[in-house]
Amino acid sequence: ISFLSNRICNCRRSFNAGVILVTWLIWKEHNESLRGVQSLR
Repeated sequence: ISFLSNRICNCRRSFNAGVILVTWLIWKEHNESLRGVQSLR
C-alpha cells in the first residue's frame, strides 16, 4: 500500500485520477444502498 501511495504522490495526475475513482466508487455504493432502501419499503 505504501509503495502505491508513494507512486501516486509522485504523479499528481494519477493522484487526481485516484480521487475521481474513489469518489465514483463511493457514489456508486451510495446509489446502490439507496436503491436497496427503496426496494425494502
